Amino acid sequence: MKLHDATQQIIHDVEAKTGYPVHITADDKLGTLATVAIARGPLAMHVIRYNPSADATLDYLIAFQCGFVLRLFENPAEHRFSLGSAEIGREEMVKLLNAPGGTAQVYGLKPAHVATLRDQLYDGLMAQLSSIPIGLRVDLWLLNHYPELKEQQHASVLTQMKQNSDVLRPEIERMFPQKIFRANIAMNIAYAQFWTNMTGEPNYVKAYRNHRFYSDGLALLAAFSAAPSDAVSDRHLIDTWAMQLIQRRRYHTHPSACRPPHIATPPRNTHRISSLK
Repeated sequence: MKLHDATQQIIHDVEAKTGYPVHITADDKLGTLATVAIARGPLAMHVIRYNPSADATLDYLIAFQCGFVLRLFENPAEHRFSLGSAEIGREEMVKLLNAPGGTAQVYGLKPAHVATLRDQLYDGLMAQLSSIPIGLRVDLWLLNHYPELKEQQHASVLTQMKQNSDVLRPEIERMFPQKIFRANIAMNIAYAQFWTNMTGEPNYVKAYRNHRFYSDGLALLAAFSAAPSDAVSDRHLIDTWAMQLIQRRRYHTHPSACRPPHIATPPRNTHRISSLK
């Protein structure tokens, strides 16, 4: 499948800036639209995985994941970071699940099941916290510099918002601790309101307007708008969202130490997409 010229240019920029090749892999078992593993340690390339069901928006998805790589490398090496789990965060998640009338009690969960749910909820919350605010920065960059990807961008955003709105079902809310549900919904609201502001489309945020956590989502977006937009400020933006959502940090930030580049950047327009079954 031939990628759009704009996508090829972005991939080339990533390889030129970082010194690592970009490898793109179709993965039909991927539980999300696309992910990126940034070169570090033994991984000598940036690996972008995408779900083949999202083929129609592949150029945007690749460009979006590349945007995270470029933002990371806009930081001086000593300021590059990634979020890591903190034991205190997982311990607090267990307390929420085991609280009187909480998820474990209501559903009769055994300790092993509580541990599994703890990890799913904690890891999912950390993924949202690290991807949504920085992802909005990447989306603004794409809107401003690559209008040729705008149609795919909006189609992908609609898909994402549909998935996000599934969490609004009452039976979903009853399953999870309110503190975690509020954080999830507030970030989804910030995402939807951002796109309403960008496009003027009121339906993007319509499902959330009367939600009790709507003001929390608006507060997150206000913090996003008030924060400096440079990549060096990304860590502070994530910390600000965390403080507004859970009043404390329940994660660590680790230096994102990439291995010294030693692989020559491939020439443009030679990127191959492989399949992972």
